[in-house]
Amino acid sequence: MNKHSGWLSALVFVLGMAAASGQDCYVIKKDGTKVPAVAIAANAAGDLLLQTDKSGQVKMPVKKGQYKYAMIPKPKEVVALEQAFASGKFDDVLSGAGPAFEKYKFLGWGDHICYLEGSVQVERKQFAQAKETFERGMRVVSTHEVELVKGMVFALLGLNLASEAKPMLERMIKSADDDMAAFAFNARARLNANEGRKKEAVLDYLKTVLLFPSGPADPEREEAKKQVVALLKEMNDPRWQEFEKMDLGSGK
Repeated sequence: MNKHSGWLSALVFVLGMAAASGQDCYVIKKDGTKVPAVAIAANAAGDLLLQTDKSGQVKMPVKKGQYKYAMIPKPKEVVALEQAFASGKFDDVLSGAGPAFEKYKFLGWGDHICYLEGSVQVERKQFAQAKETFERGMRVVSTHEVELVKGMVFALLGLNLASEAKPMLERMIKSADDDMAAFAFNARARLNANEGRKKEAVLDYLKTVLLFPSGPADPEREEAKKQVVALLKEMNDPRWQEFEKMDLGSGK
């Protein structure tokens, strides 16, 4: 498959936000302290062994439960999964995600791997499996929580679990993160449209278009503008022409 559906296109954008902060290794302890390292290894139980000097002579054990998460540079297996995902080689994502998750779930990349796997399952309308995958990612969350939450919303909407999705969207709308809040307005608009509330859907899409400045929320704003035009056309509202001409850079 070389073309993404509308839902997957929204998820693909998050991929660009998933890089680690720098290429260093570190552990964030329970008290928020950042412990730098040269290398980090993890066993199956989640216990860590940090190499803290280049000679390899100084090592520090950290037990599971003593840290929030660890982070290492992006592994080549994760790069391969991202490339397969971006090029539509979804079978490769599904076959590679499991082994990569087991290897890196305690090293900062388990949540992102689950995001990629779950997004493929959303694209294939395997919503129950996607929900389980995103939940698994949440259990080892490091720095990729935002993308997991977005994926979970798509899975819940696919399962017609609007009652579970709506509280998540309301929390996301209040986020200080423009991209997160804009995503939530668009998702709520999509939910309204699917339930036949076209006017409410238009209003939510317009909030995305008008409330957020140019920046991280731009892809969501572009999608919202497109949906406003489409819905107004369906409603035989001639104002669709005004919105089609709108310059999102100026909001006019």
